[in-house]
Amino acid sequence: MKPKNPWIKNRARCARIFVKVLFLSVFLVAQDVWALGNAQSPAPVQEKEEVAGEFFGVEVPMKNYRFVENVVKVFGNKWGEQPKSEEQFHEVIWEQLLLSFLAFNQNINPTQEELEKEITRTLEDEKVTFDWRQDRAAYEQWARRKTGDSVELFENQLRHLIQLQKLRDKVLDSIKPEVFDKDELQKFFDQNSFLNLEMVSFKKQQEAEDFFLKVSGRPDTWERQKKRSSADFSQTGLVSLESLRGTWKMPLESARRILQRDVGEIYPPRHMGETYSVFKILEKKLADKSQFPKAADPYYVDLIRKKKQEAFNLWLKQLKEQAHIKIYNREGGKV
Repeated sequence: MKPKNPWIKNRARCARIFVKVLFLSVFLVAQDVWALGNAQSPAPVQEKEEVAGEFFGVEVPMKNYRFVENVVKVFGNKWGEQPKSEEQFHEVIWEQLLLSFLAFNQNINPTQEELEKEITRTLEDEKVTFDWRQDRAAYEQWARRKTGDSVELFENQLRHLIQLQKLRDKVLDSIKPEVFDKDELQKFFDQNSFLNLEMVSFKKQQEAEDFFLKVSGRPDTWERQKKRSSADFSQTGLVSLESLRGTWKMPLESARRILQRDVGEIYPPRHMGETYSVFKILEKKLADKSQFPKAADPYYVDLIRKKKQEAFNLWLKQLKEQAHIKIYNREGGKV
């Protein structure tokens, strides 16, 4: 049984809220981490529903609070230290409620395959002796002992935890910490990024600029000019940026700028040795940062993980501050 939509305020209001959060956050950049347009339409508000509190001005139903409270009681805090006081216990609950609200508005949901894998993993950790797919009665009995309720509740709790993990993974993936020496990394990029350029060269800079103005944004004109005087055109082949500097006398900074352009673009004149050349980008291949030799070094792997977690913790701290959490009911924590 799939859980009902937990968040019940209208979607437009949620979108306005998260647009504000997006602009305030320093880590969620242009990777569509906060894709608000994909949020599902929440269900209508029920009148006189008990409310635990609010964040971003959106009321949190008490039933949502009690659901997450039960999750924390059953599974503990899966992403940090276990709460040692009642205050810490309530803080974990409100953190999960806030992240669940964000995930809901991002339309982040577990698939059936993900749920089944998590059920299997959880039962293996519990060292059960039955096959949950084959022995429904044993599975239901175990779930009742685990949660004090039904299989449906247990599976909804796992859906909640998977949803939060997927959100956390999405945020962590968007964080790109700088841990390598910049000069070493730049040298790696220059050696492992490739361009295939077609060029036409001129002795005088003005001639090159006049030609560029004639063909810029006009690939057909470039082709016509090449047919008229094909001997003046040449190709580099697919070579590294360092080869462009060594063999073709192109400054590295120019090669790096060309690499940022799209295939098919015509690039303005650049001084190369004794001539001025205009380029058309035929092909390009960017270096894969994951292949940087130090990227596989356990020290740097661990350092990247720590830097990502530090950045995530700061993002979460800022999110909580921006949420302005208010607690109405003493059952939901300190008022």
